[in-house]
Amino acid sequence: MSKRSINLVLPLKPEPPLLKKMRLYLPIASGVITFIFVIIFISTLIFLRIRNDQYESMLAQSQLLESQITAQKEEEGLYVLTYRMLGTIEKILSKTTTFSKLTSDISVFNSTPLILTGFSLSSKGDANLTIHADNADALSQLIDILSKADDEKKYANIIASNVIRNEEGLYTVTLTFKPNPDLLK
Repeated sequence: MSKRSINLVLPLKPEPPLLKKMRLYLPIASGVITFIFVIIFISTLIFLRIRNDQYESMLAQSQLLESQITAQKEEEGLYVLTYRMLGTIEKILSKTTTFSKLTSDISVFNSTPLILTGFSLSSKGDANLTIHADNADALSQLIDILSKADDEKKYANIIASNVIRNEEGLYTVTLTFKPNPDLLK
């Protein structure tokens, strides 16, 4: 028997030129692409870090401003309330009439034997007076004053009520009347 040898090694074919070029350039290209990826990745991290720092500083500023605004809200509310109250008072004062003529006319009731202890004016224009008189002569003087005022058309619908004499001998009289509208100007 003779020995035979079998050649299992295939004969080499020449490599195509494209494959040669790819073996040369692909490692270089992958290195460059990896380097570019690393640079872009690092720059992205730096960019995100800078943006995050800016966000943190803006958040801190906004929280500081919100705390300042919250502190000033109470003062601002007080100013707004005061402004509105002053506006309302101004409106009321512009609509209010002075009663200087009426008060000077009523001061007649506050003479020596007569003591004016209470005065009110209703929204309907009715005046209410509470007067203390020392004695019956003072009551007579009060009647004379009221008669004269009625004749001069200063007061209308004069009603005397609650005439009371207390233990000390003083008389208390409550008067209700409608003053002349000219006295209310």
